[in-house]
Amino acid sequence: MSYSFDLKKSFFNIKMRKCCKNALLCGMFAFLPSDGNKIRISSEYKELLDYYNSLFRDIIFEDFDINKNGRLKFIEITTPYFTDLFDKINFSYDRIEEIIDFFSRKNCCFSSFLRGIFMTIGSISSPGKAYHLEFRVYNDKNADILLNILKDKDLDLKKSIRNRKPIIYTSSADIIRDFLAEIGAVDFMFDYTNASIEKKLRNDINRHSNCDNANIDRVIDAAEVSARSIASLRRAGYYDSLPYELKEIAELRLNDLTETLEQLGAKCNPPISKSKAFRRIKKINLIADKYKKEGKI
Repeated sequence: MSYSFDLKKSFFNIKMRKCCKNALLCGMFAFLPSDGNKIRISSEYKELLDYYNSLFRDIIFEDFDINKNGRLKFIEITTPYFTDLFDKINFSYDRIEEIIDFFSRKNCCFSSFLRGIFMTIGSISSPGKAYHLEFRVYNDKNADILLNILKDKDLDLKKSIRNRKPIIYTSSADIIRDFLAEIGAVDFMFDYTNASIEKKLRNDINRHSNCDNANIDRVIDAAEVSARSIASLRRAGYYDSLPYELKEIAELRLNDLTETLEQLGAKCNPPISKSKAFRRIKKINLIADKYKKEGKI
């Protein structure tokens, strides 16, 4: 099993509101090629296609045959089925930029929309092997649209050509980590975060032989707890309603899990003390815990 498949499989059990499920489906179809008569969704893994069928079944009460072409398996959705599906989720290739603008106003829906894009055209490498995230796009227009979508979230990917088709990619662990946070893949975000931290620590240890690893571990453990809280609030759509000072320190925390509370406080505008930074982080955790107990996230 590939790392990409493990990531996509982790989305199967995420509970979504109807609006977020529609956003996921819109993202899945947004950059797939269509000849106007049929749309093909391919994967090496039958489990992914079974999951897609379960989504379609919820909307238009249809399952589609899973066919095979060498290693690849695929579903073909023909008219009138995809026309019916698109009507139900309010999707149209002619309105793609309008649809993107609509979902971008709702954080939880936009997270689902990005997740859908990744499900059908995205892939990611294991951080233990390399840092690489890419999207296989089928024409330059769509490549530019996707680049702009990601740049709006401060995800600065690059465009290249492979086999005469454009791809959007990055080899930056920080950008990949931020993308994973955007789509709610918290555990996988930590894989990239920890890989980056380990690399940074190895470099630091080479420069400072007296590095206190135990203290760093405590900082990282506490930071991961708050990062999970922040990601949960984002995924459920409550993040945008947080007060500015909580969002400010949340962003600083996500930017670097190795920084101490004192360092985070120094980066706030205006700077705050270590104790005040601690209180703000604690408040975020308490808010997330409250919503969890209420079954809202």
